[in-house]
Amino acid sequence: MVVNAAGIWGDRVGRMVGVDVPITVCRHKISFFSRPGEASAPHPLVYDFVQNIYTRPETGGLTLVGSLESELEDRADPDRYNEGVTFQETADAMERAVHRFPVMEHGEVAKGWAGCFDVTPDWHPILDATPVGGFYLAVGFSGNGFKLSPAVGDMMARLVVEGKTATDDVHAFRLSRFAEGKPIRGLYGDWLMC
Repeated sequence: MVVNAAGIWGDRVGRMVGVDVPITVCRHKISFFSRPGEASAPHPLVYDFVQNIYTRPETGGLTLVGSLESELEDRADPDRYNEGVTFQETADAMERAVHRFPVMEHGEVAKGWAGCFDVTPDWHPILDATPVGGFYLAVGFSGNGFKLSPAVGDMMARLVVEGKTATDDVHAFRLSRFAEGKPIRGLYGDWLMC
């Protein structure tokens, strides 16, 4: 039994056994800003659907700012991509953060980096057995794999050991949903990436 949980390399691993894995690898930018003295205390995680950003506190008095917008136009080769952030990307993140938290106008740029997401056509993972006997997929997490990993590990273990059942939780995440025209639709609309 093989579980393809190769993340941003999941489509490449699938091709090794003749399975087409519909994922797009895109670059996701993160910027970190030092909070000004009057706002130095940690704050809650915030999803801002107006500015299309998420923010969360980071150690060292920093605030992390990432985008909630689709970044599919910024496709990347997982072996060769720009791991830094540009001045414009950082300025855009700060402008959006200041709009939501005006005190951040007095914050300072600390650092930034970019990583990659493995994105399916509906931005939801594929958890399924494939037509190749003994080859399973757990890919396409769109940046949510780490936080979903305990549940996914349990679901995949049951799938591998017990096979598909009428009441299993993985049916919605089947590979065939794209060919069937039955992608998963989120509560906030298809524009939201996570």
